[in-house]
Amino acid sequence: QKAIESVGMLYYTNKNRSMVRWVNDNELIPIRTYNIDEYKGNLKGAIVIYEHPPDELPEAKFHNYLYKITYDPVKDDNWGTSLASVIVYKGIPNKMWEVGLSDTIVAEYIGRLDKVNDMHEIAFKLACYYNAKILPETNIPDIVRYAEMTKRYSTLQPALTVAIGKILLNPSFKYSVGIDMSSVKVQEQGTQLLAQWLLKERNINENGEATATNIDYLYTQRGIEEMIASGQPGNYDYFRCLQILALWLSQEEEGYIDEPKVNEVFKELNAYFKTKKNYGYQSFR
Repeated sequence: QKAIESVGMLYYTNKNRSMVRWVNDNELIPIRTYNIDEYKGNLKGAIVIYEHPPDELPEAKFHNYLYKITYDPVKDDNWGTSLASVIVYKGIPNKMWEVGLSDTIVAEYIGRLDKVNDMHEIAFKLACYYNAKILPETNIPDIVRYAEMTKRYSTLQPALTVAIGKILLNPSFKYSVGIDMSSVKVQEQGTQLLAQWLLKERNINENGEATATNIDYLYTQRGIEEMIASGQPGNYDYFRCLQILALWLSQEEEGYIDEPKVNEVFKELNAYFKTKKNYGYQSFR
């Protein structure tokens, strides 16, 4: 399948950083492949958009929302071999939004800037553009600090308590948002769930046969190359974002929003956010 892509960057249009505008910039060089040697040290990258959001977006929600963002940050300022990776997933639209791409990645950023905060901002700009929540990897917790400091804590997605609880016995959650991917069991489960999502059948013909799967609608070359190479030592930042996405989707498929136990978790999170009114609090429900 083909998609028309845009290469460029997002820029804030107001002081409180609640609105952005897209600017095409073909001078920027996006990181499209796994072999970074071919970029000759220019790893700044660019945002690649396979489908822009509609002019009118539904209200952002923490559960079963049209757009989802996963983010694998880097640890330190200045240069290194690890790259920041941000992906934007679009789910299956309801009747009001039943146009364009679905159940695939519609935007991505891969690259490394001098300042970690500048890479965080790319994730927040994409969240603003798609009116989405960000589920970051919190093995490197700086994104949590930065979200609090910039009063955008509520843009982060709550921790996947149900999904992780099915993998680990008595898991601990250091943060109420994001996901810790340091456990090998969590990584393995993320990989298995990702494989299931990639092989999900699409385009059922009149004979009841699938003519395509989700992988046929995955437009990222870098992401595919990382998945192929992931059995070898290396940095797999995009692959990690896909693992996180697969875990997020699996939690939503559980229908957990109606479970009394998890409703109590949401109440506790709401009470917690009420103590952080300066951080842009909004109710989870």
